[in-house]
Amino acid sequence: MNWMRPLSLGLLLCLSSGANAASAIVYDDDGRYGYAMNHSALSAAMQRALQHCAVRSRNCAQTATTTAVGYSAIATGTVAMGFALGEKTADAAQRKAERMCRQRANDCTLAILWRETPSGIAPPAHPGHAVPEPRLYSSPEVGQDAAGTTR
Repeated sequence: MNWMRPLSLGLLLCLSSGANAASAIVYDDDGRYGYAMNHSALSAAMQRALQHCAVRSRNCAQTATTTAVGYSAIATGTVAMGFALGEKTADAAQRKAERMCRQRANDCTLAILWRETPSGIAPPAHPGHAVPEPRLYSSPEVGQDAAGTTR
């Protein structure tokens, strides 16, 4: 799974997504993690997830992200964690997260389950104003001032 490979956080933090819902998980090998859900940009989700993980670990080097609509889950155990991002159903997300966690621990339970909910562009609070017609300005002739009088 290519999206589970360790990635350079510097590169990922520079990315920005036009997606309406972005979620990220940043984690270490010992089951410590940080997550962010339903952010308006992938870079914002990555930064928030990294902030949360950095409080718990100095080795937050692995990442997973999604901008897909769907269900996401995190399962945790004493020394492991598992996750699923952008699954079609809540049950599928929970099963996938628990299966990933159980590869390293037997005491895995669901920690959090959420739905990626894209939000549309919010309409402005006030209606926009019509664009005014352009004005035609005449430039003064050489030797005249702006009022048109000859000097």
